[in-house]
Amino acid sequence: SALNITGENHSRLAVFDCCSIETSFAMYAANMTGASVAGFAATYISEKFPLDRAIREEKITDLFINDVIVNKKLLLNVAKKKYELGIRNIIVVRIPIEHEKMDPKLVSFSKKNYEELREVKGVLFMEDLLKEYEATPIKYASEEQDQDAFIMHTSGTTKGISKPVPLSDKALNAAAENQKLSGKFNDFANGAVMLCTMVATSVYGFVNQLHEPLAFGATVLILPMANSNPFFTEAIGYYKVNVLFLTPYYFEIWCKMPKEMVPDFTTVKCVIVGGAYMSAEARKRYKKLAKEHGGEPQFINGLRVTDK
Repeated sequence: SALNITGENHSRLAVFDCCSIETSFAMYAANMTGASVAGFAATYISEKFPLDRAIREEKITDLFINDVIVNKKLLLNVAKKKYELGIRNIIVVRIPIEHEKMDPKLVSFSKKNYEELREVKGVLFMEDLLKEYEATPIKYASEEQDQDAFIMHTSGTTKGISKPVPLSDKALNAAAENQKLSGKFNDFANGAVMLCTMVATSVYGFVNQLHEPLAFGATVLILPMANSNPFFTEAIGYYKVNVLFLTPYYFEIWCKMPKEMVPDFTTVKCVIVGGAYMSAEARKRYKKLAKEHGGEPQFINGLRVTDK
């Protein structure tokens, strides 16, 4: 609100994610003020991707970037184009990855990288904003439905840019309501616990792994960097995850991994597989793998709100 990233100011916040609580919160916060949110893959920060054209064509006004996906060189490149592209604010947020399970070298690298990012001029940093505007009243959105509240992007591209998929507030909430009414997760003794395996800027990541579970009272576990986090596999058993929403990619990898690198499926009751076709033969292999590692979950084919 303090930066006027609001619907009243016709703001559209581009979010670049690596899977983090901070990014997920930013998406909801922007929606709360009426700003629309465009979710982009982290690769769009790379100099190889046509970020300039994406910003112009999708009328992006502000950028929200987490420190894990950018270095000083890339951030300087974005900052130089701020005025040329009409960007109002470039916000960088620090993703804390300090944990006993995390590689100390990776933690050290992350801290050094953030210190270098702080040297870039023309960029705002979330930790500073929180201190300066902590008591700022929220400028809530109007009650009117925004047809472009969230703009996700498909894996397919047109001239180098992923195809945008606009989703209204109504569509998102309808998807959550349908999941709740399905009753699939009502029988879990201690409630559903879902692990986010995809970034919040993807349809699967935001709609199916974050918004829907939260809407019907589930616990959502978000690990920084998702499957790139060294604690990812162990977290499934450690936090007693009972719902997994995955693409077949994960199971294909686990089927080839040593036993000690495969998750403990003891608490997993339901596995929703989406993003690619799961054949009957593949389902048998996946169920066999889960059983060998302590679980007998139900496997369900998952569809996105953008799927027909």
